[in-house]
Amino acid sequence: TGQVSSLPLQLVNRSAGTITGTAEVSGESVASLPDDATKLLLQMDGPNGSTKFSDSAAAAKSISTFGDVHIGTTESKFGSAAASFDGNGDYLTVPDSPDFDFGSGDFTVDFWVKFNSLGTVGLWSQPSGSAGTSFAAFYLVPTGWQFALANGSYLIDPVALDSLTIGNWYHVALVRHGNEWMIYRDGVLKRSITSATSYVDYSGPFTIGALNRLPFAIEAFVNGS
Repeated sequence: TGQVSSLPLQLVNRSAGTITGTAEVSGESVASLPDDATKLLLQMDGPNGSTKFSDSAAAAKSISTFGDVHIGTTESKFGSAAASFDGNGDYLTVPDSPDFDFGSGDFTVDFWVKFNSLGTVGLWSQPSGSAGTSFAAFYLVPTGWQFALANGSYLIDPVALDSLTIGNWYHVALVRHGNEWMIYRDGVLKRSITSATSYVDYSGPFTIGALNRLPFAIEAFVNGS
């Protein structure tokens, strides 16, 4: 199965709170402990086989599971466990929240990931509407990492060229600071673009481990062996 580490996903909305404890994450200073700027913090820890996932942010959100995604203790990056996705219909969702409406403010979404197979893989995404053309998505493509922000048409869709190895852990971050949008891998800037585009207020569920572009079928699941 594909593995996502025990600190796989942290969403920090700098325009919606004050960061009180900081650490250097992929070249940017973000929250090291939950505070009012940390809007989602999934540690993916727990007993082996558990399907209960918890949000450690101050205002915790509910997490829903699909497929047979579960916590596994055979591998981890931090702690003693990791989320396990088998690439066949496994994903998590978080209900839409005003916390995910970044607008033109600064934010970071970062995570750890380990692949057992490569290709086109949805890492996180959030759709809106019924046409399948309004969504945000961060995903792996054959040439590296891609972030797409779409609202009827693509607003921005930078690709960060990279070469990855099956079985390695990677720390990946999407950062917006002012009008600069940056993709980091293991603390190294892989792509930067300048755009004043505002992040769209999407209404669908925030999805982890797959590409969600409702009403189309959810696809591009984190791959397993």
